[in-house]
Amino acid sequence: MSINNNSKRQKSLFRFGWLLACPIVVASFALAGRYVWRDHQQVEPVPQQAVVKQQVTVAHEAGHEEEEEEACLPCRGFDEQSQLEQEPTDADRLAAIDREKWVNVIARTSQKVSALKTALTSRKAQAELHFNQTSKEITQLDAQFWSLRPLRSVVPPAVVDDHWSSNPIDKFILSKLRQVGLEPNAAASRRVLARRLWFDLIGLPPTPEDIDSFIGDGSPDSYRQLVDQLLANPSFGERWGRVWLDLARYADSNGYEEDELRPHAYTYRDFVIWAMNNDLPYDDFIRWQVAGDELEPQIPLAVAATGLMTAGPYNTFIPQESERYDELDDMVSTLLSTSLGLTVGCARCHDHFYDPIPTRDYYGLVAVFKEASRHQSYLVEDEGQEYRRWADPVNRRREEIKRILKERIKEDNISDLDYFTDEEKDLLRQPIDPDNQEQARLISLCKRCLLIEDYHLNDELEPLPRDRKRYDELVAEIEALKPTLPEKPPVGLTLKGSSVAKVHVLHRGSLKRKGEEVGPGFLTVASRGRPVWDDDAWKQWAPHDSQTSPPTPRAALAYWLTDTKDGPGVLLARVLVNRLWQHHFGVGLVRTPSDFGAQGESPSHPDLLEWLATELIESGWSLKHIHRSIVTSSTYRQGASTNRLKMASDSDNRLLSRRRPQRLTAEMLWDSMLAAGGNANRTMYGPGVMFPIPEDVVFHTQEDVEDTWPTDVDSERPALRRRALYLLQKRTIPIPTMQLFDAPSAGFSCDRRKLTTVPTQMLALWHAPFVRRQAQRLARRVWDRTANVTDEEERRHAIIHQVFLRTIQRLPSADETRMSLAFLNDSRREDCETPQIAPLAGLCQVMFMSNEFIHVD
Repeated sequence: MSINNNSKRQKSLFRFGWLLACPIVVASFALAGRYVWRDHQQVEPVPQQAVVKQQVTVAHEAGHEEEEEEACLPCRGFDEQSQLEQEPTDADRLAAIDREKWVNVIARTSQKVSALKTALTSRKAQAELHFNQTSKEITQLDAQFWSLRPLRSVVPPAVVDDHWSSNPIDKFILSKLRQVGLEPNAAASRRVLARRLWFDLIGLPPTPEDIDSFIGDGSPDSYRQLVDQLLANPSFGERWGRVWLDLARYADSNGYEEDELRPHAYTYRDFVIWAMNNDLPYDDFIRWQVAGDELEPQIPLAVAATGLMTAGPYNTFIPQESERYDELDDMVSTLLSTSLGLTVGCARCHDHFYDPIPTRDYYGLVAVFKEASRHQSYLVEDEGQEYRRWADPVNRRREEIKRILKERIKEDNISDLDYFTDEEKDLLRQPIDPDNQEQARLISLCKRCLLIEDYHLNDELEPLPRDRKRYDELVAEIEALKPTLPEKPPVGLTLKGSSVAKVHVLHRGSLKRKGEEVGPGFLTVASRGRPVWDDDAWKQWAPHDSQTSPPTPRAALAYWLTDTKDGPGVLLARVLVNRLWQHHFGVGLVRTPSDFGAQGESPSHPDLLEWLATELIESGWSLKHIHRSIVTSSTYRQGASTNRLKMASDSDNRLLSRRRPQRLTAEMLWDSMLAAGGNANRTMYGPGVMFPIPEDVVFHTQEDVEDTWPTDVDSERPALRRRALYLLQKRTIPIPTMQLFDAPSAGFSCDRRKLTTVPTQMLALWHAPFVRRQAQRLARRVWDRTANVTDEEERRHAIIHQVFLRTIQRLPSADETRMSLAFLNDSRREDCETPQIAPLAGLCQVMFMSNEFIHVD
């Protein structure tokens, strides 16, 4: 009897669960069909109340009006705001608990379940019709959304009694502040401004000598001269190159489980640094990254620039069609969100819910890259051909040597040796265990050394006697050719492939539901009314002076992106100046830097955004021009103090009534500690440096890792003193300290780093070997610099002054000096090998952990 009751209960619960699910599913299909274009305002999804309302409506349409009230009952758990007109009493609640009561409720609604099934089928058919559409009509109204409009001619507003503005930027800011009764802050001190400028423009702290020189220069143009000096500093490209590499999801490995290294990925990173330093026009910067190999094949850096398209994660061992579409989606989504601030990836499965981007436009962009694939190729093809002409004879001889040695392998096949038992063979197949003596004995019995991996014999294998003469001849010929080999030209992980291809529109993004074929195409809404869906429509943007013949879709896409008249070039400019503003002020004029669509925020200062975008285009797309305009403004030079009125009227500082202090990035922290120690390695460019990882960190290496990953965390190699930008970024082995301070994972494009404050950050700064080592170097440095001070008390004061100047770029207050002296006295240890340096290193490390070191006012 109990078994029967349990069975009935299970069936009832199953039916009740299905009943709960039905209205949600039905409403979800209704939801899909109720997104509409509303003059590009933020489209609201169907409210939660619609879930209950939809269920009641279906029951009513099915002829079960008397069950409408019961139909709402199971939905209360999903929508607490939907209540019946009469709130149930305590007695009702107790009665509902009774099993028989629930059985009766389910019985009364059993007929409604059938009606819901019928409605579900109908709604599903309607939803299928909605999702199968691939030609959503784009209207002129769609192209009038604020971010897609042509640039407006903007004149800086006239402000009465304006003694504050230094350039037009300030007039836009001051006008907004005056509207709410606020005034901007006065300029920060020259010492604060120097530190701010150094970090913002080159990502490094100024030396005490740099600050003294700036403070002592009383000329009116001293500030502007300092700005120009820093913009011309080679470190500028390293600091701002890192910003772009975040967007490009750059790393030196493929990611996924195997995470193979990319030995030549660094050429893309080097291109970005070079482009920033040389102020490569931003339109060329974008074009080269899309089709540099086609537009400028004779310029190595232009070819290396296509590394943007290959920088994302790549699954080496699953070359299936679905993974290929994922790769193409990564290329298209990253390119369009990074350059245009549009989330086109949302149109992969269906028309974009919020923005006027139909699915067909998305697959037109996918078709542009359909025949393009990643290659490790020579950056200059002519040099590559010349190198291959010399290298091929060597390679042919090496292949012949391999064939000779294979004959030896056949003759010495260890599987045929009768003194190995089956158990012994199994033992040889296992990874080498240094503590396994039996395995070691078996290996020693082999006639030749073994490379256990994949059972390949190593190069120490000798040829058979009959092949000895030919073997020796080949080795001699290779040795004779080596001196004549030219230097190997640079190689990069680039994009290759230019042929025109079509792709299927995938309904719901499924390969099992292929729809119509579409050729290369661009976004209709951003093409100023030009046709983009005709087979050859893309050719109208193809460059006529291109070095490629015939024109290719990638080259056309490159010029479409930067077309300010008939393409989205003005949107490209708006997105870029907003990104620069964001990194100077902490927040962009548009707070969603990679979403300028309907789901993104509107600009806080629309006219200022238009003015900056116009300045960028009219300056020949010069990034340094925009940087100079921003950092020379009075808005940028404000102090960080605030008051009650500003906190009440501008609490989030959207009106820029003051300076917002910013935390240093993980890379800036690294570089600042190296700079404080005074022995930073300023070598630029080249392959990434493997940073030692503690042995207790779990990781594995792949075939393309030449040496075991270094684990000596106390290593003093000069390469480890390079800027953090040059540390090799392996996706599955992040550097722990960098990760703690919110360095991006490189799995996706990162337009704004998150800022976390957790106790483990301070623990890392106290215990990390790298931090301790830099603190010791700084301690030794200031100790040596004060050696000429004979009085011990004066020397201790001089030491403290030097520590403060080289960490937070100012002198200590009287209280800070007193506390520092007490710290040095309390930390002194006579049993230490360096009793003077040890407590001083502790003080240096405390300064590295200070809030003032980690933040910039």
